Amino acid sequence: MSLKLLKSSMFGAAMALGVMCATAPAHAATFTSLTDYSTAVGAHSIITFQGLTAGTTVTNQFSGLGASFEGDTVDLDSGYVTDGIGIVDGGSTTITFSSLMNHFGVEFPGAVTIQLFLNGGILSSTAFGGAGAGFFGGVLEAGGFDKVVLFDHFLSPGFYDNIHFGSTVAPVPIPAALPLFAAGLGAMGVFGWRRKRKAAA
Repeated sequence: MSLKLLKSSMFGAAMALGVMCATAPAHAATFTSLTDYSTAVGAHSIITFQGLTAGTTVTNQFSGLGASFEGDTVDLDSGYVTDGIGIVDGGSTTITFSSLMNHFGVEFPGAVTIQLFLNGGILSSTAFGGAGAGFFGGVLEAGGFDKVVLFDHFLSPGFYDNIHFGSTVAPVPIPAALPLFAAGLGAMGVFGWRRKRKAAA
């Protein structure tokens, strides 16, 4: 195999690897433990609904945190996972964010499906829990989202406790073989240069 053909093949392989790395989609990671979620995302915002009275309609009370609700009602019940206060919806809960978020979690006493949206298009839909359970469900979507829809896939209405969210960006790991591939390309370049130099002398 000639050096020119080998260089051409290596260049083609490098371009293909670059395209694959640049266009790989970011998939949602899921969490069923608040501890695991908090470890993965670090510091984040939490809405506990504390300080709101039963029957309050939740809309823009949390706009300072960048979150607006569609108009769910505050509910007081010992069934809420941590503190006896949460929200109850009329079929689904929509939370719109003023900026892109990349992780979201919710504590809930039964079951929940979390749907993530960006610019009106759905990114993912993930179901957590089961009837009569008490759970946490969390998702991490590296590409970001601007709206979340929650609904209980077993019961209606749905009941939701503490809401967790934020825009912590996790570092994207490079492919494990990329440094080795780069070193190989560098070595091929050095050998080619030395060979060309010898031939010219």
